[in-house]
Amino acid sequence: MERLLNLRLNAQIVREHYQIEEMKYWTTMKQSAIFTHGTGQKLEKFIYPEKGIINPSIYCYAISCVQLLSHVPAIVRILQDHRCQDPICLCCNWKRFFLQCQGHAGTINWFRDAFRKDKKFNQGRQEDAHDALLAILGKLDKIAVQSPRLKDRKVADDLFGYSIRNEVQCRVCKHKHVYYENNTVMTVRMLRKDPSGRSHSIKELMQHLFTASTIYGYNCSKCKKKSDAPVKPTLLRAPQILLLHVSRFSFDGYGKKISRPVAVNETLDVASMATAGQSTVYKFCGAVIHYGSGLDFGHYFCLARSRKREQQFVNLNDSNVTLNANFRIADQSYLVLYRRAEHLTNIGGDKSMI
Repeated sequence: MERLLNLRLNAQIVREHYQIEEMKYWTTMKQSAIFTHGTGQKLEKFIYPEKGIINPSIYCYAISCVQLLSHVPAIVRILQDHRCQDPICLCCNWKRFFLQCQGHAGTINWFRDAFRKDKKFNQGRQEDAHDALLAILGKLDKIAVQSPRLKDRKVADDLFGYSIRNEVQCRVCKHKHVYYENNTVMTVRMLRKDPSGRSHSIKELMQHLFTASTIYGYNCSKCKKKSDAPVKPTLLRAPQILLLHVSRFSFDGYGKKISRPVAVNETLDVASMATAGQSTVYKFCGAVIHYGSGLDFGHYFCLARSRKREQQFVNLNDSNVTLNANFRIADQSYLVLYRRAEHLTNIGGDKSMI
């Protein structure tokens, strides 16, 4: 019975994965789009220009996440289509005060207002960009999707959701138990320092996550005996957009940071970690980078592929925008975003990602 349930769940997850893949609405955008301001006047723009966000105090953790997600075409498309009457709606104000604002920089006060009821991010202190990212995805899940085809679906799960299949085998009776994990942001941990001084890569951090390990004192549901059981994780559903959280901070009360560089793979193939038959090649889209010694200190900024030229990178540091940024600064990444290679329009050319 348990094996039958596992097979059914496995098939359901894979089936939903392919249904999501067919939703080109999420992963493609027209080269020109129509936007409407509060006056009702329609304006047609070819592309959003690269722009910064004015930081009034300590909101770099939120600014960097907004700038990163604003380089995801599907997110921009969702923001374009969303309409509501809530004056503190995160999506409406994101579009109004950043994407559609005039000038070289937008504002960020709307972010604090959007979470006023939740009592988040209103303490007047530096916050964690990972927490801000999860909070933004949570808000995106609550917006009313306009398309009837996508009614009742969760935006964050459709775009960033992934599933891991874990197989545990009892050493006593050899019974295999399977359980699943579903999430939107994949956390990878820093590895021990290489004696040679070589930097580990993002792919190596991911491979370590999917390496077989041991559950000590595993209690088998069949024979009721305890043993040290091996567990093998596999990426069952690869996400449309891969969001990685590089766990650099300790949570021992001090929030110390591991500052060793991590080489960011510009092209990432996760085939060795995933089940067969999936599209597994990703291209680097952007990152949130942290400079500083601890969780409560330092500064966050964003590095992203240029909207106009995909072979170039843009450094978005609060209100400052630097074109032709050096990709090597990504080695201090805290959050990393990859898009599937087939969703990029023209790698190496002049065609816009959005």
